[in-house]
Amino acid sequence: GCHGKGLAGDLFFDEQNVARIYAPNLTAIAAKASDEQLARAITRGIGTDGRALVIMPSATFARLDDGEVAALIAAIRAQPKTGQSSPAREVGILGRIGLVTGKFHTTPEQVAQYATKFPIDVGAQFRAGQHIAASNCAECHGADIGGGEAEPGLNAPDLAIAGAYDPGAFKTLMRTGVPPGGRKLKLMDEIARDSLSHMTDAEIDQLYAYLQARAQRMSR
Repeated sequence: GCHGKGLAGDLFFDEQNVARIYAPNLTAIAAKASDEQLARAITRGIGTDGRALVIMPSATFARLDDGEVAALIAAIRAQPKTGQSSPAREVGILGRIGLVTGKFHTTPEQVAQYATKFPIDVGAQFRAGQHIAASNCAECHGADIGGGEAEPGLNAPDLAIAGAYDPGAFKTLMRTGVPPGGRKLKLMDEIARDSLSHMTDAEIDQLYAYLQARAQRMSR
C-alpha cells in the first residue's frame, strides 16, 4: 500500500512545510540487508542505517508473530530487484517542530506506546480476529482500536462502529472502502483497495466476528 507496485518505492506523503516522504524501494534494500535488519525495520521501526523511521506501521507490525515476520521477509525477497533507490525524506519546518514538541512521534516511540494498549480479549474463539485487528486496523484506529488519528487532522473512529454492519456490508467495506449508503470515506477507500482487499474471505469473517463480539461487550 505504501511501497508501490513491486515494492519499488513510491511517494506516499507530501505536505508542504511538513514533509515529503517516499516509501523506499524495498527490493533494493532487501538486496543488501540481512533478515535481522529487515525484521528490525518491520517490527521496531529502525532502518538498516540505524536511524529511526518517521512513518512506518511498526507499532502494529510488532504484533506479528515470528512466523508472520519471516513470511513477510520471504515475500519481500521474492520480488525481483527493480528501479532505483527512493529519494531521501525531506522534513519541513512544521514537521521538525512537530517532532521536537512531541506532536509527531518517531516509529520506535509509537512501538513503545502501542505495547501498553491492546484490543480487548473477548474469548479464545475470537482470538484470530483480535490478532488481525491488532496488527492491521490499529494502524489507523488506535492501539486498542478505540479510535485514533489516522493522519494529521483526520480521526478514525472506534471500531465499535462495526457492530452496526451486517456481514455483507462489512465485506463490501473491506473490499472496496464503500460503506452502506455509498458515501466516500477519506483514506478508507484507498486503504481497502491497496491493502485490505488482499485479505481472504476467512480473514474478513474472523475480523468481523471479533469486532461484533467486541461491540457487544462494550455495549453492556
